[in-house]
Amino acid sequence: MEVAKGFTDVLYTTMVLLFNEIFVPVMTEILSLFYEKAMYVLSHSVSILAYFFLITVCKILDSLETMIGIFAGTENVIVDNKPMTFMEMVFNQDAVSKGFLMITLVAVGICFLFTIFAIVRSMSSSTLENKNPISQVLKDAMKACVSFDAVELGSDKADQSGHTGRVRHRRRTEHGPLHLPDSQLKSRKGGF
Repeated sequence: MEVAKGFTDVLYTTMVLLFNEIFVPVMTEILSLFYEKAMYVLSHSVSILAYFFLITVCKILDSLETMIGIFAGTENVIVDNKPMTFMEMVFNQDAVSKGFLMITLVAVGICFLFTIFAIVRSMSSSTLENKNPISQVLKDAMKACVSFDAVELGSDKADQSGHTGRVRHRRRTEHGPLHLPDSQLKSRKGGF
């Protein structure tokens, strides 16, 4: 038994020396190289994923900015090769123009109906207090009718063809979305 114990001690000591002196440095170099390569691949793939995520978020934000710009009227859309704002495009359609015309006519009719009621009421109160004279009632009714007339129902008849053309977004110029040349600023009706 002594020999076997001595042999196992020698084998154990030999294996410890082999492991500590040869296998540990070799395995440390191999594993550190593997660790460096694995971390490089992992960090590279995570950075690529983060980059594509950031690109996606930026594209979504750019699309939202473009949509808000189009709906706000700061950026033009192109309809049948004519640049115009989104609201101009909507109001130049026949159905929308006719709808606003009908709403305006109904509003004028209701205004006249309430004017008649106000005149009758003014006539009945004119004998006692005359708080609201007929001239004031008619003046207010005329103001209301003029304000209804101020609603633009598509002034350009050529554009009221109920377009079926494709709507495209016009990209910004190098001067930005709100840049207008001086010739356009002078030719605008009413100015800014």
